[in-house]
Amino acid sequence: MRLILALPAIAVAFASTPTQAVECSGMGIRHHADAQEVKKIEEGPTTYLVRSTGMNVRLKPDVATAWQECSGLWTAQQNGSGSGFGSCYAIDDAGDSWGVTWEVKDGERTWETVFGTGKHAKNIGDKGTFVSNVETFSDGFRMNQWSGECAD
Repeated sequence: MRLILALPAIAVAFASTPTQAVECSGMGIRHHADAQEVKKIEEGPTTYLVRSTGMNVRLKPDVATAWQECSGLWTAQQNGSGSGFGSCYAIDDAGDSWGVTWEVKDGERTWETVFGTGKHAKNIGDKGTFVSNVETFSDGFRMNQWSGECAD
């Protein structure tokens, strides 16, 4: 009887052990494939459906690269400010994948990992911030930088 009672307690202890988070960072080098105007209000904001493709390069805690596709909606105000949201899907050379959502609101740019397969499954719930258009290249590619807290 004692053994039966002890086993569930051990299982609960292992199941509730949190994954340790570590600092992570990287960059996205992307090319806007499309920015289709969805709606324009006279003297008001313009909403765009945006899509981009490119490489996602993780620099910390270890180096990894993956091809990434993103899409979302972006609303540009007359004063040059904007807000938007969307998602990105990435797949690495081994065929493991992950997806993130992104949002720009009130000047804050955030991302969160919402799914992962294979070695990226542990990264569900990773989150952080990003800076857009750190550098724009002559061939149309743009670089973003991102950082956050990721699973170890």
